Amino acid sequence: MITHALNNIYPLIFTGSKSYEINRRYVAAVTSIGGHYSECERLAAYLDLPVPFSTTTYQDHLQRIQPAVHAVAIESMKQAASEAASKYDSTDIAVSVDGTWQRRGFSSKNGIVTVLSVMGKYEGSKVLDTETLSTFCAGCTQLSNDNIKLSTVANHKDTCRVNHKGSAGAMEACGAVSIFTRSEDVHSLRYTKYLGDGDSKAFKCVVDADVYGGTQIEKIECTGHIQKRMGKALMNAVEDSKGKVFIINKDGNKLSKTVANQSRGEKRVSGIAGAGKLTKDQIKRIQGHYGAAVRSHDNISDMRKAIWDIFHHRRGDHSECPSWCASHDQDLEKANKHKLPPYICDIIKPVFERLSSDDLLSKCTHGGTQNANEAFHHIIWQRVPKEKFCGTQRLKLGVDMATLSFNDGERGVAAAFGALGLPITSNQWQYAVQFDANRVKNANRAVTEGKKSQRQKQSIDKSAYDGGAF
Repeated sequence: MITHALNNIYPLIFTGSKSYEINRRYVAAVTSIGGHYSECERLAAYLDLPVPFSTTTYQDHLQRIQPAVHAVAIESMKQAASEAASKYDSTDIAVSVDGTWQRRGFSSKNGIVTVLSVMGKYEGSKVLDTETLSTFCAGCTQLSNDNIKLSTVANHKDTCRVNHKGSAGAMEACGAVSIFTRSEDVHSLRYTKYLGDGDSKAFKCVVDADVYGGTQIEKIECTGHIQKRMGKALMNAVEDSKGKVFIINKDGNKLSKTVANQSRGEKRVSGIAGAGKLTKDQIKRIQGHYGAAVRSHDNISDMRKAIWDIFHHRRGDHSECPSWCASHDQDLEKANKHKLPPYICDIIKPVFERLSSDDLLSKCTHGGTQNANEAFHHIIWQRVPKEKFCGTQRLKLGVDMATLSFNDGERGVAAAFGALGLPITSNQWQYAVQFDANRVKNANRAVTEGKKSQRQKQSIDKSAYDGGAF
């Protein structure tokens, strides 16, 4: 992959540049770890070196670096598209679509839309395309000066960095439509299955745009978001039951009475939350088991059975429980450790009915999530820290660097240095190989049962998911 990319990119190198190799390498290195011009200054000062260039020269370096890195990133994405086509044995594939912004609350001037391949439960996704959108342009800010020359205004029209008109919230929809529209020209692929948020407006915009001339695009669900629906629905059931009073018998069944007869073991209870009832711990566990039931099966009937096994297990009926239930070891005390009173099970039963419907589960058989998009976004914002605002060109450079890192590892980033005419040194290559090896090692460790149990415990200790908090 890297050799192929370099062979295609070398003709694009700016051979006419008069800059020293060390200066070009210096800028490329600092920007690859999320730095800007101020970080170039600080690093030089701490190394007791003079600042090697001015802000103008720094911008000139960026203008030469970004196109070359982008060209290597395109080759990487083309290779990822080829792998996806081979996996599906078709030009119609499934993709996951998500947006990310530099600022929270839909007030950001910069946004990025990412499209990754959906390769199933056990194969890694890769970046197929990205769209960087911005409502900011430094040149436009300078043009607000009344004394600006008219010739400068005319020239700026061709170099203006603004490529989005409208709200930040609309960036995801606009970017998704652009990416889907060019998929056939760029990769000779059609993205006929759209994995996105359940309430994503971007999907509707893509469908309305009719990008493939009448070919229907199917909406599939992120199993991670479906799992969170269970937790949210159970939390809503708890909220709806606040202040409500139930009369239950000694077996925990709800009675149609207003006064409890204590001599018969009846009692009066309020709501469904609290000790011995539906706690946050219980909700987190049910949510996790529900997600596992969806992800660990490939067909709807098996998914549905696994989901209802959770419900019956919580009710204390272990006749249909799989091997994970302690009842198979004749340990009923352990099997009933998290048993819920029957009246609570009756209240939450509609939640299980709704979240085990054929229509919903049919959209989850692929087993894919948007976790890969989120991981890619994390790499982007490492390259372009959110704490410091940047222009479109710097943002695009960060996205391209992140694309190479995500698809090909640090060795892919090394390829970008080669495309700039910067020799890939032994130290750089050794670091890249070791970094990629450690990344694989940590990924393999993360899927061990011990690490899974540790994450589950940490998740239970945290409060329930709040979609507006991120």
